[in-house]
Amino acid sequence: MTLPDGPALLQIALRWLHVLAGVAWIGLLYFFNLVNVPFMKEIDAPTKGKVITTLLPRALWWFRWSAAVTWIVGFVYFAYLLALYQISHAYLGAWLGLAEEFRALGDPDGARSLAEEVASQASGSLKTKAQAFLNAL
Repeated sequence: MTLPDGPALLQIALRWLHVLAGVAWIGLLYFFNLVNVPFMKEIDAPTKGKVITTLLPRALWWFRWSAAVTWIVGFVYFAYLLALYQISHAYLGAWLGLAEEFRALGDPDGARSLAEEVASQASGSLKTKAQAFLNAL
């Protein structure tokens, strides 16, 4: 068994930090919408004052920073993958998928223009798929 090297460890760390921050962000979002809002409607004014001054600033701090960390780490992770793998083929694959959606929605001209662009820039199996897609149009 081989252990991951430096770039693989960085990918793992960035991915997990992104996922953990995202889970915290969405979890706090659900807390505010499904727990806090109904709870605040039911409590009396003195208790509401304590909740607003004690609990909410802490929860909002975590909510704000979990959202920021999710976005920042996600962007850094994506930029790292772009630099590491030069994943331009992934974009071309997405363009081909978009062309298939255009065809399904009844826009063969839009599908053709996207597929032609993919066929002109891609290589290997993606180019073959794009050519087959164009032939099927």
